[in-house]
Amino acid sequence: MFITMSTLVGLIIACLALGTNGLLKPLIIGGQDAPIELYPYQASLRYEGYHFCNAVIINKRYVITVAQCVYDVSNPYIYSVMVGSDRLDKPGDVYRVLNIIVHNGYNKALHIHDIALIRVTEDIKFNENVQPISLPTVERNYDDYPLMVTGWAKNNGDFGNPVVADGILVGLVSLARCSPTYPDISTRVFYHKSWIDEKIEKI
Repeated sequence: MFITMSTLVGLIIACLALGTNGLLKPLIIGGQDAPIELYPYQASLRYEGYHFCNAVIINKRYVITVAQCVYDVSNPYIYSVMVGSDRLDKPGDVYRVLNIIVHNGYNKALHIHDIALIRVTEDIKFNENVQPISLPTVERNYDDYPLMVTGWAKNNGDFGNPVVADGILVGLVSLARCSPTYPDISTRVFYHKSWIDEKIEKI
């Protein structure tokens, strides 16, 4: 079960509770239960079968996430991507990772170019619970615009959560402080659209 939140850029506060057994506690701040068929682009990055970051399906071979989740991966083959499930304890379809492409300008300390592409070993099979999301084609200012953030209510696995406006992936959660006095930071997808297109064409 994952959670949706309607929010504004600059104030993405997602302090979400997770029990030690991996099941959601009933109190989710500002969130509500979200069936996977409403957000079929949501994906879980996994290491040895365990969720550690979020990703988003963008086509049949690629998911996108933040660089901080995968910048230090030396062996991509031990990682996988799970799609088609709204519960971390109820696996959906799992695809092995073939290749990871981290933006060459990524700076962990400054949260600059915090974006990465992940290619899976076989085509992702689309159905009502598994679908790609559209990427932005024009620049737009989203200040004071309602956005949607989805995730599994797991604080240490919130990075890479999709930030969506009108069905378009506009951002990826890069820094989540869970504080009412500090804004969260998201990687803006449009600014990296040409990089995304270039890397997908090359491989």
